[in-house]
Amino acid sequence: MKVKGSPFDHGHGLTAFVVFVAIAMTLIERRSSLTAALLAMAAGALYVAVTILAGNRIDRDSPTLHKTGYFLLAFAVLGGLMAIFVRERLFGVMWLVYMPMVAQGRIFFRLPGTITVAVAALAMMALHIRLLEASFTGALPDLLALATAVVFVLVFSDIAMRESTARADLQRLSTELEDANQRLGAYAIEAAELAASRERTRMAREIHDSVGHSLTAVHMQIEAARAVLDHDPDTTRAALDKAQQSIHEGLAEIRRSVSTLRADPLDGQSLESALDELVERTKSGGLAASLETRGEPIPLSPARKLAAFRVAQEGITNSRKHAAVSQIEIVLDYATSDTVRLEIRDDGVGSETPEGGFGLLGLRERARQVDGRLDVVTAPGEGFTLVLELPAALELPA
Repeated sequence: MKVKGSPFDHGHGLTAFVVFVAIAMTLIERRSSLTAALLAMAAGALYVAVTILAGNRIDRDSPTLHKTGYFLLAFAVLGGLMAIFVRERLFGVMWLVYMPMVAQGRIFFRLPGTITVAVAALAMMALHIRLLEASFTGALPDLLALATAVVFVLVFSDIAMRESTARADLQRLSTELEDANQRLGAYAIEAAELAASRERTRMAREIHDSVGHSLTAVHMQIEAARAVLDHDPDTTRAALDKAQQSIHEGLAEIRRSVSTLRADPLDGQSLESALDELVERTKSGGLAASLETRGEPIPLSPARKLAAFRVAQEGITNSRKHAAVSQIEIVLDYATSDTVRLEIRDDGVGSETPEGGFGLLGLRERARQVDGRLDVVTAPGEGFTLVLELPAALELPA
C-alpha cells in the first residue's frame, strides 16, 4: 500500500500543525528564553521536513531498512527537541509531538513494527519525564495517560487506514466494473452483428436451396414445353401445368420462409418420403431419377433431416443447370447404426474443380452446422457425386 493512499495524505499537514502548536504551547507555559524558543522551532521545522521529505519516499512495501532509517532519523530529531525542553525544564504538551510518529508506525509497518514504534515513542516520553522528575512514582499517572493516548492514536490510525483502503478498493472495483460494462457493450454489438450476418447467410442459403430449385424446375419444364410446342399440344400443356405447379410450390416456400424465417419443407414427413417426392418432381420435369434406400431407417433430428433434403435438392439443381445429365441416382444409406450417408450421383460431364460455387459452399456450411460432413467426388467425364455423412442422433451437439 502506498503512503500516498494512507490517512491524511501522509499526515503532513496534521503533523506540522501538531508539532508547532505543541511547541508553542509548551514554550508559552514557562515563558522560555528567545534562544530556546528559536532552537525549539528550528528543531520542530527540521522534524516536519524529515517527515515530509523522507516520509514521502517511503511506503508500506518499502524495504524494512529504509523504513527503519526513516524512523531513526525522525526520532533523532525528536531527541534533539527533547534535549532543548529538558534544558528549559519543560514538558507541557510535548507528548503530542510523538503522536505523528505513532500514527505513521501503524501506516508503514505491520503489527510487530507498529508495536516497536509505539514503544519507542513511549520510552522517549518516559525518558523526558524521568529527566525532569526525581523518580517515576509521581509520573505514573502521566505515563498511563500517555499510553492511553498512544493506544487511541493507533486505533484511530487503523480505522482511518482501513477506510482509506476500502475507498481505494471501491474506486478500483468501480473502474473495473465500468471497463467490464464497456467491454460487454462492445461484445453485445459484435454478437448482434455476427447473429445478423449468420441470419443473412442462412436466409441466402435457404432461398438458394428452395427457390432456386423451384425456378430451375420451372425452367426445365418450360424448355420441355417449348420443344414440343408445335407438334404436341397435350405434352406442352402438361409441361406448362407442371411448371405452374412448381411456381406455386416455390411461392409457398417463400411465404413459409418469410413468415417463420425457418421454413421446413418436410412438413413432418420422413426423410425417405420427402426424397421420394423430390425424385417424382424431378422425373416430371423430364429428367430420369431414382431413389434407393439401404438398411433400416434411423431417426434424425429435424435440422439434420432438412440438411439432407437440401443437399439432395441442390445436387439435382446443379446437375440440371451445369452437368448435361440424363440420369440422377439418390442413395440413402442406413447401413451403419451411427451414421447416415446420402449420395447424389449423376452421369454428367463432371468437373476438374470440386469446390463449386455458392450452392456447394452453402451446403458445406449447412453440413458443418449439424456436425456433418459433405464431400464432392468428380472428374472430367465421370459425373458428379455429392456425399453427405450425418451422425445418427436426435439431438445436435451442444
